[in-house]
Amino acid sequence: MTAQRCTRTRNPHRGNAYLLVLADETRVASVEAQGSTAKISLDQAVANHQAGTAPLLDELRARVDYQSLNSS
Repeated sequence: MTAQRCTRTRNPHRGNAYLLVLADETRVASVEAQGSTAKISLDQAVANHQAGTAPLLDELRARVDYQSLNSS
């Protein structure tokens, strides 16, 4: 094995960086999915309240969830 190849295979930072990038991408996808789900829940809660089939409290809870995800 050549010295250059040996340093490539023994460099632990290279593999860790790749895994950190994958973990970050997964976190971003998770937050985006949570935001989409919260928006859908809010839209449903608003529609249900306007139709008279759900109390205002349900709409307010959904709005707080949605806004808390968007503010952080």
